[in-house]
Amino acid sequence: MEQDQLLQHFLNTLSPDNQLRSNSEKILMELIDKPGTLSKCLEISVDNTLPQNIRIVAVTFFKNKIKKSWFIINNIQLKNLEISNDEKLQIKSKLIHSLLQSITSNFDHNIINQLRTSIELILRSDSDWDNELLSISLQFLNHYSDDFYHVFT
Repeated sequence: MEQDQLLQHFLNTLSPDNQLRSNSEKILMELIDKPGTLSKCLEISVDNTLPQNIRIVAVTFFKNKIKKSWFIINNIQLKNLEISNDEKLQIKSKLIHSLLQSITSNFDHNIINQLRTSIELILRSDSDWDNELLSISLQFLNHYSDDFYHVFT
């Protein structure tokens, strides 16, 4: 799906028109299970050229998919909900950068909190990521040690 269509469906979820909202929610629930859509949601959530309400919807869909499906591994009954290993690696590589981008560019608490929750959810179910995350954190602390917001995050 093209990004413009995805953005339109995110916007439609905020519509007072119940049918329009329901149709777009249904489409988004189907799309979120397709490879690449989760990464696209993360990209949209930190794109400052987009309206804040759309970015909040995108990051909420992102976080909810992480919460619902990150832990699913090799389960035949839930295979259609599983996030591929390739996409998991891609998300983990972008997530910290996306959080820092949100802090430095617009400091939107809603988006930052959703991204922090996503990191926490991943850490709970992916114990291998903690060592990598520690290394990344130490690098950022060294680089941003004079910046309170980065150190706090």
